[in-house]
Amino acid sequence: MKVILHAGYYVKDYENGKKTSVNGDYLQDSAVQAWIAEGNTPDVYQEPEPTYIELRQAEYPSLAEQLDMQYWDSVNGTTVWADTIQSIKDKYPKPMDI
Repeated sequence: MKVILHAGYYVKDYENGKKTSVNGDYLQDSAVQAWIAEGNTPDVYQEPEPTYIELRQAEYPSLAEQLDMQYWDSVNGTTVWADTIQSIKDKYPKPMDI
């Protein structure tokens, strides 16, 4: 059994890969308490690293701003929108293994 402590709750991860998470009452689970009493220590939950998609989404201008950029690019003959999007794509490139 693997036990992970996350936000004050325990999540029990069975060895067969089946995961069960429950509310705060789970702290009273006798199997978990016995496992801890045997000297085992729950792993602390580690937040996963954000994906390149999440990083890009956080930096992209809103759709309204992008449409405004595209309008003014067409009026002024500029490439502000394309340059902005490309700089974000360059900053957070798509991994080669995808």
